[in-house]
This record gives sequence, C-alpha cells and structure tokens, in this order.
Amino acid sequence: MATTIEIVKQHLAAWMAPDTWNTSHPLDVKRFHQGLHRCFEEVGPSIDSDEFRTAVLELLDEYHPTQSPVGRSDLVTPWVQMADAICTYLYDNDERA
Repeated sequence: MATTIEIVKQHLAAWMAPDTWNTSHPLDVKRFHQGLHRCFEEVGPSIDSDEFRTAVLELLDEYHPTQSPVGRSDLVTPWVQMADAICTYLYDNDERA
C-alpha cells in the first residue's frame, strides 16, 4: 500500500513537472487543483500538512534539482497553505465524518 507522501507525489507530478509550476499562472493552478483533487479522492480530505510539504519538496528535488536549495521551503509554502485550507474545508464539510 502506498504512503500518503507517495500518493501526493503521484498525483501532483503533472503540476510540478513544468518549469512554470510556481508562477501562479491559471493553468499551473488548475494542474495543482486537479492533482489535489485526485489526492483527496484516494486518501480523503485528511492529508497531513507536514506530509504534503515533504511530498512537494521531494517532487521539487526530482523535477527541478538545479533550482537553488536556498528558499525551497519558501517556494512551496504558499502551495502547502492552499492545500491545507482546501483540506480543512473539505474535512469540515465531509458528510461521511
């Protein structure tokens, strides 16, 4: 069985692969939301924020290894915060809970 980190990486790879992943271009944001949606479909709306951050940082290392290591956490923080806010909203409104 895959870990949450592996599932997040699998579903967010299409978002992280392009060099524009962090530009907030509407198509990049759409890819992020689509990948996040697939994560929630698979694991439910309870993805741990630290696991999500770890997965995104690992993807960053895999797809953009030459990007400066300084500030890597700062690069992913807005995306982690967005995912956490969406996760909280979905969890709070999950009728299965």
